[in-house]
Amino acid sequence: MEKDLVRRAKRLKSYHQETILKKTRSHVQLQDLPGDLLSTILSKLPLKDAVRTGVLSSKWKDAWKVCPKLKFDGGMVCGGQQCTQKFIDIVNAVMKQHQTPINFLGHANQYRFPFELLDDESISRLQHIQLSYTSFELPTQFSGFINLTTLDLHLIRVTKKVLQDMLSNCINLEWLSMVRCHLNDELKVARPLSNLLYLRVAHCKITKIELNAMKLRTFVFRGMLHPIDLGQAPELKDTSLHFFCSATLQHAFTALATLLPSVQNLTFRANVSLEFNTVLAFTHRGLGPVKRLPRCPHSYLKNVHITGYVGSIGEIEPLVYIVENAAALEQLTIKTEDELGDQGKRILSFHIHELETRWLHGLISPNTKLCIV
Repeated sequence: MEKDLVRRAKRLKSYHQETILKKTRSHVQLQDLPGDLLSTILSKLPLKDAVRTGVLSSKWKDAWKVCPKLKFDGGMVCGGQQCTQKFIDIVNAVMKQHQTPINFLGHANQYRFPFELLDDESISRLQHIQLSYTSFELPTQFSGFINLTTLDLHLIRVTKKVLQDMLSNCINLEWLSMVRCHLNDELKVARPLSNLLYLRVAHCKITKIELNAMKLRTFVFRGMLHPIDLGQAPELKDTSLHFFCSATLQHAFTALATLLPSVQNLTFRANVSLEFNTVLAFTHRGLGPVKRLPRCPHSYLKNVHITGYVGSIGEIEPLVYIVENAAALEQLTIKTEDELGDQGKRILSFHIHELETRWLHGLISPNTKLCIV
């Protein structure tokens, strides 16, 4: 009997505790979070996710509009006019609804990295450096990053002399990436980068690149078409080029002829402004032979991928150049422009047929796979 009473007492106590706990929990709601805590949470989220939090509580519906930090990432914009305009429209729509004062970050807000605080021993031990949205100057008695193998610079504010001195004293550098580093001048590296294997230069305001990278294997470039001289790079195998300019492909291939002799995989992309005319579009059959570009054998080029093809004569000339100079070519992929109207697609269909039957027939090797998509 006594044991039964003890068990009943325990059950009642447990039930009482659960009831209190449930009642306590029922009063804790998401909308009860302090405003400053909510603001902190939203500032840590991507903008899209911050907006989506509005479905969790009616009181949170407009909370994102006072979010203290906004970041619009245009890095994934495809590059086409339609995608670019969509991104602009999204930014404008968000800014119209945002309800707090806006402060745009400029150069004055950049952090200055204090290299001068590092002694020679510390500098000599550095193997990897990644700097973003900062500026820096080299120490007065700078002797070089002798063990540095990886250098990643993004949105760096630095003078031409500082960057050139820095690179000239990275004798063991293997991997170099520069994104949105604006010199508004030439970049010349005095000493050979004898161990450099990978080089990426993207969206940088640099008028000329001149360096010597004997062992370079991969080169990625995105930006305006300016002279690029990598010296003798016999091991360069993979190259991706994306030019944001109205220069013809003929101009690009002529300027880069000495850069590509050993390349096996080439991805080439250029933004070319073209206008279609129904009458002129069908007059190509009356044109004479295409202009032959200067010969430059690319004995190792095996794979070429060209995007945004619309069938202009300025695109046919470099295609003829490729099949004439790349004896080992295994695959030629031509991706046509996506953003064309019905008329543009009909014209493009005609140009593709003409490309295959008139310009490439008998010229392209039977061992080369031609893929037009």
